[in-house]
Amino acid sequence: VPGGTIDLEFASIAFDVRLDDIKKQGLLPEKSAAEAVCRFASGKSAASMAAALGLAAGADRDKTFAAIAGWALQETDAALAAGPLLKAAEGFAATWGKQAEVIAAGGGALRKFIDGTLAPKLVDEADAIVEKDRKEARKLLDLAASLCKAQEIADKVSERRWSVLDKGEWMALPLESLSCEGGEFKGKSIFYEDTEKEEKNRVTGLTFTGLPVGWDEISGVRAKVKPGKGDLFDMRFSFNKRKITHSMVVQPKDGMGYRVMFEPGKESKVGAGSSRKVAKKAEYEFTATWEGKKWKYAVSGTDIDTFDIADTPDELTFIAGDGTAELTSLHVRRK
Repeated sequence: VPGGTIDLEFASIAFDVRLDDIKKQGLLPEKSAAEAVCRFASGKSAASMAAALGLAAGADRDKTFAAIAGWALQETDAALAAGPLLKAAEGFAATWGKQAEVIAAGGGALRKFIDGTLAPKLVDEADAIVEKDRKEARKLLDLAASLCKAQEIADKVSERRWSVLDKGEWMALPLESLSCEGGEFKGKSIFYEDTEKEEKNRVTGLTFTGLPVGWDEISGVRAKVKPGKGDLFDMRFSFNKRKITHSMVVQPKDGMGYRVMFEPGKESKVGAGSSRKVAKKAEYEFTATWEGKKWKYAVSGTDIDTFDIADTPDELTFIAGDGTAELTSLHVRRK
């Protein structure tokens, strides 16, 4: 500028202001796929999905989440290519892995990606490094287990997770992967009942004659049981093909827990001094742990009994005396 200076000021109109102006002009509905996609594109994060979540079920909502899922899939592919695998998978799990709408969108594109690509990569990487870095291998397997729904991968993860545990650590057993006698899968639980109506002193229930890991590798079992109708509920271990059985019993109505020993041809006996007050709960946690021949029983944090038996169990059974119950979880402890 001849003979002086001049200041030039540049201003930009904020995204929200422009969007509001467009709506005032009647050029865009109050809620639309276009707005939802634009708002997401301005932030590209789970927190930017508010407009998408506000859309009514239908074509616009489906289209919007398909677009978001496509972006998430591209970003995850790029992150996996850049590596490392664990970091990329952890980032995906922390964001899109928790978004059910995104996982299901676009015909389940992300679900197919998780089950067909990501989870198998995690399992393969765990196999490759388990000898050098058991801690890292465990993280990879835990991620695969938390993300994947494919039964084939769940089985592989279950097989491998045991090998990366330290002594005394617990591992959850997927109930749907277990074979049992007398139970019926309902949702995520196993429903069982006492079907014996004739003999007063005989009961039936849910029995596991085998578990995914050998009994000689286990030093504890922890189970959560949701009682239905019935007088008593128990978790019992049999030894030497039922030559002797030790049962951990809860009677909700009486608020009592105790240990009972069964031997063929003999009267059942309550363990001396094993009767304890147990608070009534909607769900009870039965815990049995053992080191060598010394066993310990507990129910929902209340110690029931400590006793000696040198044998290794070969059967696990759950009973709901004259009633029904559900097994909601089952864990085993590594010896």
